[in-house]
Parts: sequence; structure tokens; C-alpha cells
Amino acid sequence: AWLGTLERGVAAKVFRADLDIRLTYRFVRDTVWVAASWYRPGGQHSPEEIARQYLSMVLDGIAVRP
Repeated sequence: AWLGTLERGVAAKVFRADLDIRLTYRFVRDTVWVAASWYRPGGQHSPEEIARQYLSMVLDGIAVRP
């Protein structure tokens, strides 16, 4: 399902055409699965905060923009 979603996103020009679909899938999958191993309900971060931060890092990067 994830590969198909990425492929459709590339075809619809929502995602970049130069993405390696399988590598992108592995990156997203591993990012989500690893968070599931350390996340604890009631912990320091809510699921919404984690999602917001992860998306910010993926979409905006981590470097300061000049």
C-alpha cells in the first residue's frame, strides 16, 4: 500500500519525480516503526507533537536557512 501511494504521488506530481520509491518507503517506514518502539503514552511528547516535529524535519530539514 505504501509503495502504491508513493507511486501515485509521483505520478500526480505531489512528490518529486526523482525519488527512489523503495528507498523513500524504507525511510518513512523505519521512521514510523522506530518511534513506535520508544513512544510511551503520557510521556514528554504527544503523538501530534511527534508527528509535527517529524514532518517538519522531513519537509523542512534541520539546517538553519540563511
